[in-house]
Amino acid sequence: MAQGSTKIKVKNIEDALPAGPNIIGAAKDAGPNWTPSFVDEKYTTAQTDTVLIAAPGAGVAIYITDIVISANAAVDMTLEEGTTVPIHEFYFDAKGGAVMNFRTPRKLADNTALTITTSAAQTVFITVHYYSA
Repeated sequence: MAQGSTKIKVKNIEDALPAGPNIIGAAKDAGPNWTPSFVDEKYTTAQTDTVLIAAPGAGVAIYITDIVISANAAVDMTLEEGTTVPIHEFYFDAKGGAVMNFRTPRKLADNTALTITTSAAQTVFITVHYYSA
């Protein structure tokens, strides 16, 4: 043994590892600390600032991960933070649709609802996947 070295006696490898992950060569992941959710809605009348996802409470924000929309006829649609900040605008022709998958989730302002406004009374389907944190 080299001069200045200290000999350590270990019964098993877990005892030699620092606190935290105890898997050699891999990170131990406890999974996300949030619960994914989604909302499915169908509208057949014109909507104005209709709440899709309610404000989650003080200090908590909505993170949008995916949006799927379809419309049976020409319609314009706006998704908004609350009722005043447009975050996505869609202009659909008849039988139009869109799918948006965000690699980085779209964060809304803390304690702010996600709302929808449509330009006409057309059949619109929307699914929004999200989580709150």
